[in-house]
Amino acid sequence: MYIPIHKIAKIFWIKKELGEIYLSKMIECFAISMIGIFIPVYLLKIGFPLYLAIAFMSFTWLITFILSPVSGKVSSIAGFRHTILYRAPIFIIFLLLLIVIEFIPSLFLVALIGGVSLSLYWIPLYAEFVRNTDAIHEGEEVGNLIALPYVAAILAPTIAAIILESLGFPVLFTIAIVLVFLSVVPLFLSSDYKEKAFRLKGFRFFISRRFSLYFFLKGMILAGEFLVWSIFIFLKFGVLILGIAASLSGVGMIILTMLFGRLSNRRGRRKGMIKLGGIFYAVIWIARVFVSTPFEAFILSFLGGLLMAFISIPIFSLFCDFAREKGILDSVVFREMWINLGRFIPTLLIVIVLTFTSYPQIFELFFIAAGISSLLFLVVR
Repeated sequence: MYIPIHKIAKIFWIKKELGEIYLSKMIECFAISMIGIFIPVYLLKIGFPLYLAIAFMSFTWLITFILSPVSGKVSSIAGFRHTILYRAPIFIIFLLLLIVIEFIPSLFLVALIGGVSLSLYWIPLYAEFVRNTDAIHEGEEVGNLIALPYVAAILAPTIAAIILESLGFPVLFTIAIVLVFLSVVPLFLSSDYKEKAFRLKGFRFFISRRFSLYFFLKGMILAGEFLVWSIFIFLKFGVLILGIAASLSGVGMIILTMLFGRLSNRRGRRKGMIKLGGIFYAVIWIARVFVSTPFEAFILSFLGGLLMAFISIPIFSLFCDFAREKGILDSVVFREMWINLGRFIPTLLIVIVLTFTSYPQIFELFFIAAGISSLLFLVVR
């Protein structure tokens, strides 16, 4: 897909700090796109049962939920960029432990380290981004933040699938480690920034009822797309089809974010976009119940990427206004807690069902539940 060079250049020159965030996230996204969806696949391939592969990711998100306020405190003391730097070695340790996870007494110890890594990354990254966005153009900038990493990493899942088939997981994880090192370099081309002291004691979990529901539903969508749907494709069609489907999902996100980022600059359109996205996403989830061929999986992955962007851009654009009013770090911590709660609860329910039963239609049941839940975007005021 053609993306004008002048548009990419403009992103990096409007604000030097914002350009550095984009570059860092592009490198990081390439690494995550290569390994993220394949971690549960890896656990399944080395012999862990399905319920433990899902429980691993669910526990990682629980730890991220719990530690988000701690990450906010660290970010306020150390600075946004230094917190991301401190996270890098923790994430690398997480990847190294994944390679030898068969010999570790508990896989939940590895999930714990993964949760610590996630909490120390997303909160300072998005806090830095909100701080640097321009209110007038934030819809377009949010679109760029979401789209450009996928431009860089559009083939990453397919490349990763080929590496897995030919060289194995240790090689893939090693490549990801190198990319994580490189991703932190752009963040230190400018001075760091420290938000006013974040107070753990005074933090409010319910800052906004509307955004609580927005982010909880967004978390459920993320867990559905990148965990449940991915495992479903892998079990049904194999690693290579999963890699191609993930790349097509990235294509869908790119197309819509580049188009609708500019449209979501107009505040009056944002809530309407979210509601419309909820309706279409419900249809996509229900359609996934009937998937029987790789081609159908490709189409629904592509459409899932489209709808993910359709919902994500206006929500985050609205959130930028909210965060500047309520306080950046408090708001970003609030956001990450609700997103990870939205990831954790539905996947925990899946784990409970799989632990005590051998329910064969668990994926189809989740798709139906996710479709119904997507319609809740219509009732958010």
